[in-house]
Amino acid sequence: MLCATLRAECADVDSVLARAGITWAELERCEHMLPLRIVRGIILAAQSIVTRPTLALEVGAQMQLASHGAIGYCLSASANLRQALDVLVRFTPYRARALRPTLHVAPDGAWVVFETRVALGDVRAFVLDCTAASFSGVISAVSGHRPRDAVLEVPWGPPAWRRAYEALAGTVRFGTGRMAFWMPNTLLDAPCPTAAPGMFVSAWRECEAQERIENARHTLKACVESLLHQSGSPSRTLAAVAASLNLSPRTLNRRLKDEGTSFYALLEGTRRQQALWNLRHTDATVANIATNLGYRNTSNFSRTFRRWFNASPAAMRAGLTAWPPEGSPASGGGQKNQGRTQTE
Repeated sequence: MLCATLRAECADVDSVLARAGITWAELERCEHMLPLRIVRGIILAAQSIVTRPTLALEVGAQMQLASHGAIGYCLSASANLRQALDVLVRFTPYRARALRPTLHVAPDGAWVVFETRVALGDVRAFVLDCTAASFSGVISAVSGHRPRDAVLEVPWGPPAWRRAYEALAGTVRFGTGRMAFWMPNTLLDAPCPTAAPGMFVSAWRECEAQERIENARHTLKACVESLLHQSGSPSRTLAAVAASLNLSPRTLNRRLKDEGTSFYALLEGTRRQQALWNLRHTDATVANIATNLGYRNTSNFSRTFRRWFNASPAAMRAGLTAWPPEGSPASGGGQKNQGRTQTE
């Protein structure tokens, strides 16, 4: 949405993304959340081009329910805003892990407080402004009413452009130390004009499925595997990976044990995958492959490789060994694949 806004301003979006360390093609292919350093880079580059202090509010206001994927469909099918808040509180973390909405219900209404889960530094105000404008749009779309009865609390003091916040709620309070919305029961219980109970159930299930996928990406095991795949041999140590995760080596191994694995099992699995790939798809020598994977000499690597695959690196590269072995699940249960070689 920020890139679309920049394009409307005739800005060079490719240049903005390059400054942030990503390309448009990578952004389009990305199926998971971007690292904060890239998001921060895009925001700061955009602010240097579009100097209006209301840029974040403008971007947030443009977000339609459909912009939120399965969550958006769930919101639009909700019976009312009260049910929609259950959706947001439950599933927002898999869409935006930097923020966490919390719901505080009272007899006459409810507060939604947007808490930051990580230190956002110099882009905190932008992220919170964008979130407030987006959530105000959710209130309007789900309740069918402009949020005149809502109260918006803003953490900082009133800026020179404070009138821009008046479109987000009927009452705006500055300097409260938090970004939060108050909604009375009349607003929470107003029927949603696009309510669809059957669609809501289907969309909720899709959100649950997406939540499981995203959570799996963020297990400690997945984080360690990602670091091992990204790093070079100097970083393939327990101490280095633990430091990258702000953990002690003992804590890292204990938590991995709780997930049914260990650092050395993950390291060996990563080496095994990369060894096979390099032998099949590169011209690197066995000695170079061994060095890049952190082995002290080729003999140690070759012995380990033979233990993994029951074949030498040279035999695997020459295609003298089938992998996966015939009869294994990965090879199709032992059925022959006509017209294909064993090493494909």
